[in-house]
Amino acid sequence: MKKIILAIIIILICGVIIFNRFNKQLQENNNPGVIITNDSGDKINVAVEIADTPAKHIQGLSKHSPLSENQGMLFIFNKKSVQKFWMKDMLFPLDIIWIDDNRIVKIDAKLAPEGEKPKNIYSPDIPVNYVLEVPAGFCEKNQVKTGDKVFYNY
Repeated sequence: MKKIILAIIIILICGVIIFNRFNKQLQENNNPGVIITNDSGDKINVAVEIADTPAKHIQGLSKHSPLSENQGMLFIFNKKSVQKFWMKDMLFPLDIIWIDDNRIVKIDAKLAPEGEKPKNIYSPDIPVNYVLEVPAGFCEKNQVKTGDKVFYNY
């Protein structure tokens, strides 16, 4: 009987060790990102930083170092609304992708930085719950257009 209990304990300990290693690998490979599917059926992967709080929404990419080619910031809003964005204190130009659930509804492309006192405000025509900021020219290069689908991994 003691041998059976000892064997069960050893099996449980091994199971916990294996589970922890597997879970760590999942977390390392489960970086936040989005996948955009364009009209051509291409799947464009974008690694994203998440902005999901009011403080992160305000900060956005202001004073952020330039993004690499398939990198962006995904703004997540709890409730759909007509969001307003600007290019305050930006160090590089952007494409802003406005998303209603899983569908791109508007793209503002190649927006230039505007310093401390921006003159332009950008917003979608309808309420959205996601906004994706990517390097300027991303949408043109990847043939991303309104109506394309977006899938999330965060």
